[in-house]
Amino acid sequence: AKPGKQPEIKFSTKPRIRFLIIGTDWACEVKDLISKNRSVLADAINPNVELPTLADCLQYDAILLFSSSAFNESDLLGDILADFVDSGGGIVDAAIAADCDKHGVGGRFTREKYLAVNRGERTHDARHTLGKKIIPEHPILKHVKSFDGGPQSWRNNSTLAPDGILIAEYEDSVPLVAEKLVQGRACSVSLNI
Repeated sequence: AKPGKQPEIKFSTKPRIRFLIIGTDWACEVKDLISKNRSVLADAINPNVELPTLADCLQYDAILLFSSSAFNESDLLGDILADFVDSGGGIVDAAIAADCDKHGVGGRFTREKYLAVNRGERTHDARHTLGKKIIPEHPILKHVKSFDGGPQSWRNNSTLAPDGILIAEYEDSVPLVAEKLVQGRACSVSLNI
């Protein structure tokens, strides 16, 4: 800036996205990582400590759901999440939230098939990596060149749900990323990681 002139301050006109991270463990750590993106505002909650209500969820644009230990109220949580999607919200389920035991979400979310993948058995017995990008231009895959789940890749042996759209798969053809249209909206994403 020239002497005597104030520097021009530019503010982003990009709206901030509000995320609620619902996770049984590490929800705060995940929130901290996501919050590094300045266009995102995130909060975290452990549903085994405090189950969010629909009113709580409706304060957010989207929910990231994951589990590493069983949900205490998986059916009630699934009912709340289905109501959230029905009200216009979006869900990303990850980290074995689509497991076929109590680690997975239940209730209406599962019963009425909001998941983009079918619930499957949890495994972590081998290294798995990104295989084929089915829809390489999909925004979820932007800047994704590779993915390595590590020596014990935690994932579900899932299959694509009816009406699910496969975005990318593992090297052994198990779904890695899928989305599902609910009420005509792409609002349910499964990250099988």
